[in-house]
Amino acid sequence: MNDSEKLPENSLDSSLEEKENLEKKCQEYLDGWRRAKADYANLKRETEEREKEMVSYAQIRLFYDFLRIYNHFKRALSYMKKEDIEKEWVSGMSQIEKQFFDFFREHHIEAIPSEGTKFDPAFHEAVGKEKVDGVLSGDIIREVEGGYQYKGKTFLPSKVIVAE
Repeated sequence: MNDSEKLPENSLDSSLEEKENLEKKCQEYLDGWRRAKADYANLKRETEEREKEMVSYAQIRLFYDFLRIYNHFKRALSYMKKEDIEKEWVSGMSQIEKQFFDFFREHHIEAIPSEGTKFDPAFHEAVGKEKVDGVLSGDIIREVEGGYQYKGKTFLPSKVIVAE
């Protein structure tokens, strides 16, 4: 290369400067793309979590309504007379009750123990108080309506009568 073919020195400097500027811009774009990709992954994960949470709330609402019906069914069974135990309709009612229990087990629904336990506002709702000899204050005398937990969380507290 002779002197006439050489690029001017300032042209070389500007080319190097332009190259550096382009590399910086490329790095900025790459960093921006990586942030956008991470933001998208976070958004996707958060959206999936919200969807699961919404499904769980919908299930709990359905279980709540279902268990209210079951509590009425239990109350109806409690009025059954001893002489009715041998009747066929009682056998049918027992089969329905077994189906309820199978449904509960399958869907991780557990009854909250009440009678004979200590009152705990996390699991029980006191709907009345009574004085009973031989029973400590704060103990549950009887369950008025059953309470339930879904996957270990109370969603329908037991309605109970508590000793004074």
